[in-house]
Amino acid sequence: DLLYRLCEQLVLDFENKAAVVFERRANVVRTLYQHMRPAYYRMKYRIPIHNPLLQQIKNQHEELYLIVQELLQPVGDLLNIVIPEEELGFITIHFGALLEKPTQQMPRKKRALVVCASGISSSLMVKYMLESLFSEIVVEDTCSLRQFEQKTAMDYDVIFSTIDLQSSIPCFHVKPIMSPTEKSALVNGVYETLFGIQYDGVSVRELLQEISRYATIHDEKQLENMLRTLQFHRKTERRKENQPVLQDLLHENTIQLAESLPSWQDAIAFVAKPLLQNESISPSYVEAMIENIEKLGPYVVIGPDVAIPHARPESGVHAVGMSFLRLKEPVYFSADHTKGVRLLFCIAAIDNKTHLRALSQLTKLLSDKENVTTLIESESKEEILALFKSYSTIA
Repeated sequence: DLLYRLCEQLVLDFENKAAVVFERRANVVRTLYQHMRPAYYRMKYRIPIHNPLLQQIKNQHEELYLIVQELLQPVGDLLNIVIPEEELGFITIHFGALLEKPTQQMPRKKRALVVCASGISSSLMVKYMLESLFSEIVVEDTCSLRQFEQKTAMDYDVIFSTIDLQSSIPCFHVKPIMSPTEKSALVNGVYETLFGIQYDGVSVRELLQEISRYATIHDEKQLENMLRTLQFHRKTERRKENQPVLQDLLHENTIQLAESLPSWQDAIAFVAKPLLQNESISPSYVEAMIENIEKLGPYVVIGPDVAIPHARPESGVHAVGMSFLRLKEPVYFSADHTKGVRLLFCIAAIDNKTHLRALSQLTKLLSDKENVTTLIESESKEEILALFKSYSTIA
């Protein structure tokens, strides 16, 4: 139906915007449709829904949230519905969980199943939370209670469930939103049950006792709450620090200006040259970008004059990178000359997340038509570099 076709287009558009390629796109479309169907009726009939993680999602996943917000705006217009922030937050978590999925499952990791009474969003929230807590566990599947009754539980090492279950394998009760204290108790229980070890961490009470020996505590309760959340905030901040900004990737050595090229294939090979020279990619990555377009069509053309070619990391990416090529004369990605491009940004992503900060800044830059005009008409690298630098401070 229309909603399913919209989900297919949303997944394709998300891949283009985020410069990622989902390995199993059909499964991604299916799970998105399972979420969007009830969400559509909630929005159509204006049934309110509360998203307690909304502000946290906006703060910690700003790049993803903005991409989802931009993608869903025309969908709302087409379906004649208003998409509230709460629903945008849930869909952001949905895509975030997909991006977090490990590309390769290590054999020593424990296999987990997440069971929720109903609702794709709740199970994905639990999945995302578990993957942030346990590097030794892979959440292989999520299902409803009815689906669980038809599954073979012995296929998994552990079950995490939002409802009470009877199972012969270890089962832990979880909630989509857990306090730091609840998370700590869960970590202790899982490590002791699955790995036979005690999770050795410093308790907040121990920290307060040590602090009180050397300082006067004016508000012990507030300090205790802050200390309980500190380890999770710190983890998020460190991940942000590992994400390069636009000027880190687009600099003097990765920017090229040229008059014209014979074809879009030549343009992709040309824009990728700096990344080949600094060994961010292998020649196989260039071949993969060209093959993808020949197979799937000009999906990399994201707007008038702009294309962002990319392929999967395993196609030959060694380090995160980005390069830019400005042509005076356009190359055409379609036989009817309707997909003319003069600005090409080659993206080399080592995973699904590290490049998102720089890509988000690039998206904001390109959303202003005056910036696109500046890039096309500029006669010097210095002017282009200044533009990239001005967008590198945007969070």
